[in-house]
Amino acid sequence: MTLRSTTVQLVPPWRAGTQLPALTVNAVLAREDRPPPDVAPLEWLLTTSLPVDTFERAATVVAWYGVRWCIEIYFYVLKHGCQISKMQLETEARQLPCLALYMIVAWRVLFVTMLGRTCPDMDCEAVFTPAEWQAAYIVVHHFPPPATPPLG
Repeated sequence: MTLRSTTVQLVPPWRAGTQLPALTVNAVLAREDRPPPDVAPLEWLLTTSLPVDTFERAATVVAWYGVRWCIEIYFYVLKHGCQISKMQLETEARQLPCLALYMIVAWRVLFVTMLGRTCPDMDCEAVFTPAEWQAAYIVVHHFPPPATPPLG
């Protein structure tokens, strides 16, 4: 991967009757030098307010962007899986504890999903207690769980 970084000044578009200020941002270009065969090379042009004046700082910006998709999935699980947007709790005193609980649930759902993809043969009791996996099994399959925990 090749990294290039610089500070750039973005010139605002022309507008009749008003002058918008120029915007100064830092930019990092990350380009994959040798992608796998038959795969388009990765190329990201990232703009940031973070400093990028050293290789380490530019690499940090790229590393943070690299986990962006995982963060997007986390909030998708929180919003759609836990359906927090449908909660109709009227006060902050009710909303905050509920949100805190659902944030833990969303993190755990995401964690288990990632484990299932990377370790599909892992025993479910590595993550869940017997009561947890048995309850989930009953909800999904609509009949009693087996005597031994299922894989994956």
